[in-house]
Amino acid sequence: MRILMKRLSLKDAKPGTPPPWQVLLLVSSYLEPKTLAMASCVSRSWQSLMSSDDVWQNICYTLYPSLSNLKHTNPSVPYHRMYAMASSVARRRLKAPIKPRLSLDNLVFAINISALCPNKTNKSRPILNIAKPAREFALVHNEVLKLDIVNGNYEFPVSTFEGERVKVMWNIMLNDWKAVFTMMECEGKVNFDGCRWDGWFSQELPLPGCCSVADTSTSAGLVADVKLVLSSKEPSRISGGGTDIRISKLSLGMLNIRHWSYVSLDYGLRYLEHFLARDL
Repeated sequence: MRILMKRLSLKDAKPGTPPPWQVLLLVSSYLEPKTLAMASCVSRSWQSLMSSDDVWQNICYTLYPSLSNLKHTNPSVPYHRMYAMASSVARRRLKAPIKPRLSLDNLVFAINISALCPNKTNKSRPILNIAKPAREFALVHNEVLKLDIVNGNYEFPVSTFEGERVKVMWNIMLNDWKAVFTMMECEGKVNFDGCRWDGWFSQELPLPGCCSVADTSTSAGLVADVKLVLSSKEPSRISGGGTDIRISKLSLGMLNIRHWSYVSLDYGLRYLEHFLARDL
């Protein structure tokens, strides 16, 4: 520093004379990004110097190494602009997500489950058909979107259930019935272990704004999840067809397939807002 000062003859500089640009460039390498931004507001010459790539290149590579690849794709973009974009994204990631406008009080869950008749095309027999406010169902945990819909309160004749395949439909509506979103419409198999049937059904959910999941590129990384358990009051008589079958358990949820965990309640409600509550 002393050598540089002598070379620039700062001793002979008059009071009030702006420091040479070489000194500013040297000093700028020790400044934080926020200070650099403030210094660039002093004058046009300072703005030109404090915004130069010579100043910001090392800052970008140190804090955001991935920006080096972006510079190669478009060399005309200055480093200070790239830093501003990267820091803005970083702040958004750290920002706590906003609370959803929807709540369970705004929603109605409609569940329809039918037994598919074997060897009969398009023939089915209803097992369960309910539509109730979401608040009437029990959250398995207050932090995640997973609800117990039925807990042993529904029965149907064993003769209704001739095979092992069922059709599951799950719709979510606003309580004023102005909008509806289909979470699941699929067919699947339930497995019988001698005393009960167990079925686990899932279907990929679309990205917000998409209406089809036929293309896997439109997947949101989320699936609608339904678990069904059927049992009999008298397991020994199931095969004889002389008793009723009870829906022991039916639970619904939204699953993140990247982490294999149920999403939080707030996350699930924010997702549903894209389809149900755009005008709220």
